[in-house]
Amino acid sequence: MSRKEEKIHGLLGQFFTGDPKGSFARYSDLAKQLMAYGADAVDPILEKLFQREADGEPMLFLPGVSTFHLLKVVERFAERRHAEQVARMLSWEEVVQGQDRTYRTMIPRILERIGDSSVVPALEAFAERVGAIEYEDYHDPLDHAFIPASDYNQWDQEEITAAIVACKQRDSSPSRV
Repeated sequence: MSRKEEKIHGLLGQFFTGDPKGSFARYSDLAKQLMAYGADAVDPILEKLFQREADGEPMLFLPGVSTFHLLKVVERFAERRHAEQVARMLSWEEVVQGQDRTYRTMIPRILERIGDSSVVPALEAFAERVGAIEYEDYHDPLDHAFIPASDYNQWDQEEITAAIVACKQRDSSPSRV
């Protein structure tokens, strides 16, 4: 393992230490350090997430761990060759559970940028699963904002549809992203 790979794996390890003192700022700083490695950080991040899946561990929603920051690195530096791996994330139950839309919108945005027609079936299946989510209306007691649940469903579908359209327009031949 090269020195660069050791550094990347060391930073990744810090994301999954189980340290209950984790903070948003700490994970943001770790992600900035990973971003310095650019595209070289994407494969190890995806390997780590998929290893957690293989081990039966949570991949994205971990108490005190902000994997959101890891996916921001993937979002920024992923290349077309990563598209099928990223598309596999759409099948993770974690992504469609609960009210948190973070990953439901982030993963399609990544695919919108890097995907091609090969990931369209995964996006279409994801759109169907997401369409069945029953959101709750949002009421903010401080500023009295109200967002009906139907808006969340519409926004999710718009994100996924944009990704599908972009992927269909891109052919499956390799090119720069």
